[in-house]
Amino acid sequence: MKEIDLRIACFLTGYRYQAVRHYDNWSRRKISIYAIALAFPTAIWFANGFFLTTRILGGTFGAGLVVGMVCAGLIFFIERIIVMSSSSPGIRIIRYTLAFAIAFLGSFLIKEIIFEKDINNALADQRTILENKQLENIKKQYQSQMDSSALKGYLRDYKNWKDGAKQEVLGHLSNRGSGKGTITTYLSDQGDSIMKRSIIPEKRRLASVGDSIQYKLRLWKKDEIANEGLITRMNAYIDITFSNWGGRIIFLLFFIILASLELFVVILKQGLEKSLLETHEKKITEIGMKASTQYS
Repeated sequence: MKEIDLRIACFLTGYRYQAVRHYDNWSRRKISIYAIALAFPTAIWFANGFFLTTRILGGTFGAGLVVGMVCAGLIFFIERIIVMSSSSPGIRIIRYTLAFAIAFLGSFLIKEIIFEKDINNALADQRTILENKQLENIKKQYQSQMDSSALKGYLRDYKNWKDGAKQEVLGHLSNRGSGKGTITTYLSDQGDSIMKRSIIPEKRRLASVGDSIQYKLRLWKKDEIANEGLITRMNAYIDITFSNWGGRIIFLLFFIILASLELFVVILKQGLEKSLLETHEKKITEIGMKASTQYS
């Protein structure tokens, strides 16, 4: 098949190959330039949709492909309209608005990919702060049950009984000489009784309260992580991007590059020399408008 590249370019830009192939080289080359220019914003939108779905919103690979293709198809048809139309001020305003919006989103996604570890660290710091606050709130609910003064009293009594038994063994509390005896056994048994009847149950009770607190905290963390999305990551992203000049400069650089690529078709449409094909199309349109006005 002859001139396959021109056929593809005509298909992408909406021109009829049978009409274009009879024009001069500049007209034919300009159609190819438009077709290549269409690829830049289309690819950017596909990447934005894919990474937004998979990296930010946690979607599957297949979902990312679908969203990416939908986004790419949307911008492709908008760009194609610009190529095929006279590029009126209204269309240009819409395109500029879309370009700046996508450039901002694209800058966010590129920085998200490049600085993913930094953003995850910022998110982890935010989670830690929120987790500590939530832990304090949960502890307030169990404040009365967390009182360990009784356990401290039991431990103090236990220590006194055991110390008494130890000193009795050494002969410090009895005139009968050192060694184990009835008093020593009695003192030690009293300490063991406190351990069994009071200290162990109290420790279990406090441990159960601690388990309840940790369980509630785990439930909260599960819900918090499940509810994390684009807004949460954007907050972390903003903290990293705008907290220092380095982050601002990198963001601005990405923004300028993406905005330029997004507006590539519009820039070419306005900046390149008019081709013979476009001149003929304009004259045909003017003749058609005059004719319709004349017969209306």
